Amino acid sequence: YLIIGIGLIVAFVSFFTGKDPVFWVVACILLAVFGSVRLKKQNSENEFFSLPFVKTADHKWCYDNTAIAISKKEGKILLGSPQKLKLYDFAEIRSWEYKLYPTVSTAARNTGELKQVVDKIQENVANSGFFVSVADIDFPRWRIAFDLSKGQHLAEQEMLKWMEIFRQYVKNQ
Repeated sequence: YLIIGIGLIVAFVSFFTGKDPVFWVVACILLAVFGSVRLKKQNSENEFFSLPFVKTADHKWCYDNTAIAISKKEGKILLGSPQKLKLYDFAEIRSWEYKLYPTVSTAARNTGELKQVVDKIQENVANSGFFVSVADIDFPRWRIAFDLSKGQHLAEQEMLKWMEIFRQYVKNQ
């Protein structure tokens, strides 16, 4: 709401100061869109963390419309993606791994190279994450995303944490 409010204030000020209205209108639209996207993401995460299973889970993670929660006591894991949210018994988990592809690249000399660099970074981010394979015909492999924007080392540390959680909880059931 704060970003949307700031956008409206900027629009109001630009209208009365006579500054270039096209620039301010575009800026306000971008702020409003960014604000609504962040609000939707926050609501999605709040919904996940408010689920009864997640509240009592030993460990939980939610990022970029993907989610995971695990309960040793119940012997279950909850996996979530934009398409589905599903609960599995530990016995249904076949394997788990993490993959981390580099997101840092060299500078581009022209717009064609820049597009290739950006496309490669997006592909690497989409292919990075914590992966869980389960005994499920419809969703045999789940990807849990991690925030790579704060540095790959931090994301890798979080994924290594989940590797250890799975070794201790699932492997030693």
